[in-house]
Amino acid sequence: MSKRDYYEVLGVGRDASPEEINKAYRKLALQHHPDRNPGDAAAHEHFKEVNEANSVLSDPDQRRRYDRYGHGAPPPEVGGVNFGGGTIFEFIEDMFNMGGRGGPRGGRDIQVLIDLKLEEAYAGVKKQVTYKREENCAECGGGGVKRSARPPTCRRCNGSGVEVGRGIFGLPQQQRCRNCQGMGAIVKETDLCTECKGRGRAERQRTVMVNIPPGVDTRDGMSLEDDGHAGDPGGGHGNLVCVFRVAEHKMFRREGIHLQLSEPIPLTFGEAALGTTVEIPTLDGKLSHEIPPGTQAGTRLRFERMGMPDVRSPRKRGDLIVPVAVITPRNLTPRQRELLQELAEIEQKHVSPERKSFMDKVRDFFKRDEKKNS
Repeated sequence: MSKRDYYEVLGVGRDASPEEINKAYRKLALQHHPDRNPGDAAAHEHFKEVNEANSVLSDPDQRRRYDRYGHGAPPPEVGGVNFGGGTIFEFIEDMFNMGGRGGPRGGRDIQVLIDLKLEEAYAGVKKQVTYKREENCAECGGGGVKRSARPPTCRRCNGSGVEVGRGIFGLPQQQRCRNCQGMGAIVKETDLCTECKGRGRAERQRTVMVNIPPGVDTRDGMSLEDDGHAGDPGGGHGNLVCVFRVAEHKMFRREGIHLQLSEPIPLTFGEAALGTTVEIPTLDGKLSHEIPPGTQAGTRLRFERMGMPDVRSPRKRGDLIVPVAVITPRNLTPRQRELLQELAEIEQKHVSPERKSFMDKVRDFFKRDEKKNS
């Protein structure tokens, strides 16, 4: 006889959320549990069918494979890089039952995005983050069962919620008890907590203070332990994963740990030739700097250790790079034109070494061209 579709077994759609799958499973497991249907072989088979469907659809990796391949889904790879969605160390632990995944499951992580100004990323900042997470129900303590209820202990696992099965290569491995699904007791529907409807969790708003170190950049992140969703009772919370996004700045452009002024410092001909003093903006305030005489267009001034801190090495800091531009005047007064004309005549008589070298190269080029054509 062919297997029924797992979604059909649980009576949910293929787009059902994990919460909907869990709710449907609990209802059907209570309805068809062997202890509630003694001697009913059909109910017992249906109970096993429900457990099998839930074990696949409640696991994200197995559900993904089932959605793609159906009942013919290949098992997780063992010989390649994929060890059932875990690491090689987790795979070895499962083989030898060294803290395997049969016990209470920990909670899921939560990811939040934190927007920062460049000044905040430069100096470091504390940010309040408000988010929602699933917490253990205060009424039932996360067990999903009324505190007044006294459900009978599961005979298969003796109340531990886990049983020893056979893993890969036939080695013993802990796994969730198939009879009570890890609850350690046979729970009736009337025993379920009325506050959380047997889920054991409720969504609550939570606010934490995140201490962001200097130097973070867009897509950098940090993890706050135990601030994620609650897990199974005894399984602990997941983590809160904070991912940063640093806004663009009007004055500075970031290049790793270095900063560059977005626009060059403009100098007149006279300032570039004779030298001058300019005020340069930095993230720590204004900096007075002397421009040396003879500064050329395209010069890039470099100020060491005035860039961004290195978040991975607090003692390391980038540089501030300041480009320089020499501005050619467009609208000249008669006096300016007279002075520049005088300067041009002087420069024709006293040619600079750079210009003389260039003109010599131009003459040589045209001489070679004339010889080829002659």
